[in-house]
Amino acid sequence: MPIPGASHASSFFKGFEAAIAERSIGGGKIEYIKLVYISLPYQKKLRDYDWSTTKLYKIRAVQDPACDESLMQMMMPEGAGMMDAENQAAADDLIARVGDKNTKLHCYRTTAEDFARAVQRAR
Repeated sequence: MPIPGASHASSFFKGFEAAIAERSIGGGKIEYIKLVYISLPYQKKLRDYDWSTTKLYKIRAVQDPACDESLMQMMMPEGAGMMDAENQAAADDLIARVGDKNTKLHCYRTTAEDFARAVQRAR
């Protein structure tokens, strides 16, 4: 499930959105991951989903080590300006939960179809 306040602005290609999500790794433990959401122009964007509720989704996603990156790299993409106070506070909170802004986040890719199916199953 993507984390509220995480940057959805780290898209690098049309049809790609990246968010920080939690992944259950068993034993009640979680890890933070980079979730890359791939959509076509006519499909619902990740940022258009309602994140005001806390729901868990079992999403089909494939690990892609080629797009692993640190929290800092996701939050401050090359060429990005400074964050405003609200985004900075959200970033600081996220860093506190992850542990270190330089921690590499494993990257997983999912599609708009797979994400929509997960949302439908959760209803």
